[in-house]
Amino acid sequence: RPTPVRLQEDMMAYIRSRLGSWDGLILVDQVSEANCGVLTSRMRKFLTAEARRRPEKTCLADSRERIHLFKHAILKPNQFEASQAVTGKRRRASLRAETEHARRLASAARRPVFLTLAERGMLVADGQHIDHVKAFPVAGPIDPVGAGDSTSAAIVASLGAGATLVEAATIANLVGSITVQQLATTGTARPLQILQRYK
Repeated sequence: RPTPVRLQEDMMAYIRSRLGSWDGLILVDQVSEANCGVLTSRMRKFLTAEARRRPEKTCLADSRERIHLFKHAILKPNQFEASQAVTGKRRRASLRAETEHARRLASAARRPVFLTLAERGMLVADGQHIDHVKAFPVAGPIDPVGAGDSTSAAIVASLGAGATLVEAATIANLVGSITVQQLATTGTARPLQILQRYK
């Protein structure tokens, strides 16, 4: 069922009261039905206004169905979500096509885009400039559940600590390479593990 307006207003009031003290905000929209869950159209409008008002605040959106509707937030779609948003077809595309998807999403959002490509790494689009940050090789069985959330956290934490976009993508790829090796659990990556994987 749609999220009640009163509950949405309560959530907006809570976010508004805390934004000044938060270093960043991650918007995770995994609900397929429109206007259900936390990130309704009303909430997106509110968050867009807040993100525009506070450009120094790291705000990242990750959405399964509606990544193209988030504005003034850093976007983190995977290759299938980006393809769906740009072409209307959910599919894996060539690196050249995915580069164009990242560029178009960055232009529409007016913020950088981290387009994840699984074992191929990540594209980082900042305006018309695109970097391809390669993945770290992983051997053995993998479990991708939770890897997207851990890379979102890594990006926001890294940017909040002063990393560049490419540095944040590199750390996110390191974190993803660690969490996918943790089977049948929500993976985590401790600082020492990240440093060891980087070395």
